[in-house]
Amino acid sequence: MRSETSFDLDGDLIIVDAVVVGPTGRASVQLVLDTGVVLTTLVPSIAESIGYTLATGIKPTVTRTAAADERGYLVQLVELSTLGVGARRAHQRG
Repeated sequence: MRSETSFDLDGDLIIVDAVVVGPTGRASVQLVLDTGVVLTTLVPSIAESIGYTLATGIKPTVTRTAAADERGYLVQLVELSTLGVGARRAHQRG
């Protein structure tokens, strides 16, 4: 089966539209497509807008960038959809 979708370029970066779903809401976001990553990074304000907090996160994190160390936290999204494909968490943590 073949599927096609559009994306935007920002310099050398491929930008895709996505929907992230948390325990209390959903947000439309633009993400950088990186085929080699195992995690998706959201800024804390987006995570908080869909119901996540440091207190409900799995663990605190630090992402090192050229500008600074960015502090955040690891969560498991309820759902992530992009490029016509969606992935939904099988069960709630309890």
